[in-house]
This record gives sequence, C-alpha cells and structure tokens, in this order.
Amino acid sequence: MDLVLTDAAKGCIISESLELDFGARPLKRALEKMIEDPLSEKMLRGEVVPNTRVDVDAVAGVLTFLSSPRPEPATPRRRRHRRGRVRRRRPGRSSAPAK
Repeated sequence: MDLVLTDAAKGCIISESLELDFGARPLKRALEKMIEDPLSEKMLRGEVVPNTRVDVDAVAGVLTFLSSPRPEPATPRRRRHRRGRVRRRRPGRSSAPAK
C-alpha cells in the first residue's frame, strides 16, 4: 500500500501535535489517532485492499482518505557497469560471497 499525504494533511497533523516541550511523542500519538486507527478500520471493512494507493487530504480540519488502485511500476532498468556497459550475471555464479 502506498500512503500519500497532501500538504494540507501534513499541516493538520502538525497543528494537532505541536508541543515542543514533549518532543516527538505528541506527533506519534497524533499519527496513530488520525492516520493509523481510521486506516486500519477501513482495511478491516474492506474499503482499502492490498496494492492500493491511499491519498490523505484535510478538509476543514478533518482528514479524508481516498483509495485508488496503485499504478503499475515501469519496467526496471538494467544495472550499468561503471564504464557504461550493461552488467550481466554469468550463469552458475551466485551473488553470495565465497566462504
């Protein structure tokens, strides 16, 4: 699952959790309360399924969750050697170090 927060959502979470005296603890609690708990409930109800992109936005101080299918990744690029040549693995050789 990919989780994408808009700037408005980030600002809403920060405004709820900003207490400089206590460090990051209030931020962790706010993330649990505002993101993790509602998202886990949506997962249990089947509204959010695996391989999904969830966009989180803030509207009037309330976080909204929009679930959509995750786009397919582009084909992976082949690794290149330092001199620009394509690096190929030789058959029968593993990438594990020798003992």
